[in-house]
Amino acid sequence: MSQLNNAMMREVRSKLNSSSFTADDFQISFPASGNTLLQLTFIGAPTYSYVVTRQEKYNSDEIAYVVTACPGAHLKIERFSTSEIPRTIASIPTWCQNLRHDLRLSSPVYDELSELRESLLNQINEHVSDPEKHFTRDEAESLTRRFDEILEQFGELKKKNKITEDELAAVKADLKALKENAQSFPKGVFFRTAGNKILSMICSLAKSPEGKHLLLSTAKHLVSDQNGSLLQ
Repeated sequence: MSQLNNAMMREVRSKLNSSSFTADDFQISFPASGNTLLQLTFIGAPTYSYVVTRQEKYNSDEIAYVVTACPGAHLKIERFSTSEIPRTIASIPTWCQNLRHDLRLSSPVYDELSELRESLLNQINEHVSDPEKHFTRDEAESLTRRFDEILEQFGELKKKNKITEDELAAVKADLKALKENAQSFPKGVFFRTAGNKILSMICSLAKSPEGKHLLLSTAKHLVSDQNGSLLQ
């Protein structure tokens, strides 16, 4: 059970959803005990985080709430303290702005993928008549074949030493998760999580332009398939 109440937890998710990201882009942790009250980790690049901790002031009964944000506005890691929990929540959108700016500078493909993901979400809203509907067996098998083909292409990149063995293993695990999600997730949830997963995969392939290009093509294919049976 979280140390924060339900209202504060809802406010955290609301702040994330009001930014250029969504709550689904983050691993959100509300520890039930200890000094950490909140930890946000960006799924696409886990080095980015926002942590709220509680600290007792020296020689005082007062409590300070300390925010450790990566990235900060000017430094890689910045901290500030406040006596009010709501201020720690109110600063989340500013951190999201810093995060987006840092991602755009560190990964030239970030803006392109963000546009693709936004386009995918728009097309889900426009073309998925019932986002709660699950894929049929044929549709799920079609997705499985598609992801298997992508894995084969990554295997070829490995043979050409364009990606490492560890990167191939990570891609294999991510594609396996997507295939499993297609078997159990509703269509709307699947396409949203697929967009997040592909973003995470691209960020992890920072040194492989070929791998990034292949994943961008995958995202474009998902977006452009708006008239296919998967989005009906």
